[in-house]
Amino acid sequence: MADCQVSKRLILRRKLRARRRKLGGAERKRREAILCRHVLRLLRCRSRRIAGYLAFDGEPDIQAALQTARRWSRRIALPAIEPGRHGTMHFRHWTPDGETRLNRYRIAEPSAASVRIDARHLDIVLTPLVAFDAAGTRLGMGAGYFDRRFSFLRERKHWRRPRLVGIAFDFQQVEQLDRAPWDVPLWAVITELGLHRFHT
Repeated sequence: MADCQVSKRLILRRKLRARRRKLGGAERKRREAILCRHVLRLLRCRSRRIAGYLAFDGEPDIQAALQTARRWSRRIALPAIEPGRHGTMHFRHWTPDGETRLNRYRIAEPSAASVRIDARHLDIVLTPLVAFDAAGTRLGMGAGYFDRRFSFLRERKHWRRPRLVGIAFDFQQVEQLDRAPWDVPLWAVITELGLHRFHT
């Protein structure tokens, strides 16, 4: 049964990653512009310390929204993977003109010289994903970095910060994802259609 579930997730990942990469040109730019407006509406009133990401593998590019948030004096962090320590992710301070490096997956992240930021001190974490469902279950790339870093949220009786907000195109929503015991649910997701809150 477990092998069947893993296989289903692999097939779904391949399908949606391919569709995400295929989206291009004017249509991608149109969707990303709308998505960034929704992101900024959330960031304007809900946060001072924000974690984002630099787009990879066809993920929605939200760098324009992060740059605007910087001009609003928000503090921006990006995920970074510790070299030589498999499975460990933390966050480092980011500025648009700051130095970046490519990690083991060829994803850009702040250099080791950037100030490290404790994940517990973040207000909102804008997280990329491959798929999500109406219950706030997130399917990532499969390495489990976000679930491990934010595992402390599962121990809390009441949902507190940071709030995990998935960033996706609307076609990445699926009917249902089986939630594993280690999965950390999303507080909300933002697509071109707007922000959708989950009751987790």
